[in-house]
Amino acid sequence: TRAARRTGAPGIGVDDRAVYLAAVDGLAYGDNPGEGAVRGHRFVHPSLGIAFEVPDGFSIENTRNAVLGTTNEGSRRLLFDQVEAKDGQGLDAILKATWNDAIDPASIEVAPIAGHPAATALSRGKDWTFRLAAIRVGETTFRLIMAAKGATDPDPAFRRWTASLASVSAAETASLKPLRLQVVAAASSSAEDLARRMAVPDRALDRFLVLNGLERGVPLKPGQSYKVVVE
Repeated sequence: TRAARRTGAPGIGVDDRAVYLAAVDGLAYGDNPGEGAVRGHRFVHPSLGIAFEVPDGFSIENTRNAVLGTTNEGSRRLLFDQVEAKDGQGLDAILKATWNDAIDPASIEVAPIAGHPAATALSRGKDWTFRLAAIRVGETTFRLIMAAKGATDPDPAFRRWTASLASVSAAETASLKPLRLQVVAAASSSAEDLARRMAVPDRALDRFLVLNGLERGVPLKPGQSYKVVVE
């Protein structure tokens, strides 16, 4: 929209800024919950009927084709996606067919996870160690991959993650609303104060600064309006 194109524009007049903020107040922000949504460490996808929680230290992002996650220092990463399976294809065979590196044959386990048929395996690359899982929920097969830099096996965190996979309840589906922008007045000059009101999974201050076209360390103007993200 015309108002959206003026976001953070340098030199925007006071009157224009007020018009712009009034135009964006209440607008939806981020994911469409029907296509999956991140809430803190939890990912919920009502259409697929599944949800899971990632271990502490991970930040996750819902993209068009997968859920991606990483730790702050980048030494651990994860991926969750949906894969095509041929009729009658075993879950261990799916892991082998959808993974390019070698899988340790002795590591393959075929056993239920969170009540769903599943297969898990270990793969060691040159610079990363991977834990893999294929889990069948109804007629759909999902793949969960966790990687750790170096030779460290991420198995403990991987098992906590896979064990958290669960069905989405009707109550949670009904309560899942889009995040939205809210225009609020700054009570102090501290950007950190308003950033704490941001309903985002991580980097609240950075996201607040970008959202408002601000630079780190520049004080806010008490009484002036700024945008935050709320549920």
